[in-house]
Amino acid sequence: PIYDNLIAGFYFFHHPESGERNLDGRLLKLSEFYGFLCREYERVLDEGLLRPSISRFRKIHGVGKGYTKHRIMDTLIRRFILLLRNGALMDGRIVLG
Repeated sequence: PIYDNLIAGFYFFHHPESGERNLDGRLLKLSEFYGFLCREYERVLDEGLLRPSISRFRKIHGVGKGYTKHRIMDTLIRRFILLLRNGALMDGRIVLG
């Protein structure tokens, strides 16, 4: 998985402060979160939770096998967060366009 602010926000992960003196503690927290992401992506794929979304993404965007399922998951999560940040959530529902 890609690790960035959008992915971290989706999972409610709070970055360790960059000015934090304990570098080992910061690295441990970041490593643990990345390990969680790897396990979570595998769980979602193993259970087929995004199978219809991944298939539809491939069909709509015409991407081949080189565009991995992990990359599609990253793209879907990042796009979802961007939609929410740009006002797509109204009255507890996602409203597009």
